[in-house]
Amino acid sequence: MLIYHAKNDHSLSLITKTTVTDTPIYQLSTKQNGWSDLSVYSKGVGQVKFSFDGKSYPSNPSLEKPYQIQPMDQKLALSEPLALN
Repeated sequence: MLIYHAKNDHSLSLITKTTVTDTPIYQLSTKQNGWSDLSVYSKGVGQVKFSFDGKSYPSNPSLEKPYQIQPMDQKLALSEPLALN
């Protein structure tokens, strides 16, 4: 998964590149350092919570603790992988 920051000049800056990330990906209602927390799926772990540390999000979701999503605290951001051709 790649996470970019859209700048005012319409350019993109890479914030985080993660490994072993799968869908579903949720945007949570909570924030850290001005950025939304995310919940992503990692095989062998399940859903994990990603929080922005001021510079980036974690790069390996399999090292994070499992996270139980609360239905009222999230919105689905991506339900299936995007194919890049």
